[in-house]
Amino acid sequence: MNVDEIDARLAELEDEMVAIIGRVDDSSRHLDVLDTKLDRIHGDLLELIELWRSAKGFVKIVKWTGTTVKWLVGIGAAIGLAWAALTKGIKL
Repeated sequence: MNVDEIDARLAELEDEMVAIIGRVDDSSRHLDVLDTKLDRIHGDLLELIELWRSAKGFVKIVKWTGTTVKWLVGIGAAIGLAWAALTKGIKL
C-alpha cells in the first residue's frame, strides 16, 4: 500500500468512527428517555403500592369495627330483652 491508499483508508475509517459515534450518541439519548420513563413508572407504582397497603389497613379496621358493633348489638338486645322482661312482665 502506498501513502495515498493508507490516507484514503484512514479517511474511510474516520468516517465509519464518526457514524458509530453518532449511533452511540443516539442510543445514549434514547436510553436516557427510557430511563426517565422508567423512573416515572416506578414512582407511580410506589404510590399504587402505598395506596393498596393503606386500603388493606382500612379494610382491617372496618372489619374490626363491624365485629365490635355486632357484639355490642347482640349484648344490647339481650339487655333490652332482660329489661323488658323485668319491667313489663314479659315472660320469656
